[in-house]
Amino acid sequence: MNNFSLFLGLLFTFSSLSMAAQTEQFRVAFYNVENLFDLEDDPITLDEDFTPEGKQQWTSARYETKLKQIAQVMEGLDFPGVMGFCEIENMTVLEGIAAQDRLKGHTYGAINFNSPDLRGIDVGLLYNKNDFTLISSRPVRVEFPLWLEPEGYTSRDILYVQLQYKGDGAIFHFFVNHWPSRRGGAEASEHRRLWVASHLRREVDVILAANP
Repeated sequence: MNNFSLFLGLLFTFSSLSMAAQTEQFRVAFYNVENLFDLEDDPITLDEDFTPEGKQQWTSARYETKLKQIAQVMEGLDFPGVMGFCEIENMTVLEGIAAQDRLKGHTYGAINFNSPDLRGIDVGLLYNKNDFTLISSRPVRVEFPLWLEPEGYTSRDILYVQLQYKGDGAIFHFFVNHWPSRRGGAEASEHRRLWVASHLRREVDVILAANP
């Protein structure tokens, strides 16, 4: 949990449509939790290192400690109404965060979809169900064509979530992103990041075309 990446505000793409002028304030946060895996070995992903017998010796005690520390961060942020996460393995770990004692009483709903990332690393979102109603959610699949990646390449999906604020009915559109890393240098990886960016741009354009 050292070197965590935590940003308040609009770090993941955030657009408000049909937003009333006097919408009450709520907190939005984003957190890279850095390899939050469950304890199970998923046979279709490369998660073996993060198991009790694996290289990282990922034990139940270490897992539970990390969940508690993430909940402590959320408490320190005064319990964000909406919080995006990256580097989570699945819905199990996201629901594990929401179930922590520090967060009881805030009734967080969890949203996650499995992506084709080789290690099983995904993004997810928690939202306070006392303040928001879920309208829709879906993954935005990012596929890399062979002309762009001849040897094949997979990455995380973008998570799209549409929420309605119960206070005044304002509708909010969230895109939670975890783009390909800059491993190998910016020049070697930039085409992948631009490819993901183009998918995000198209999704935003569809929303704006329906409601400028």
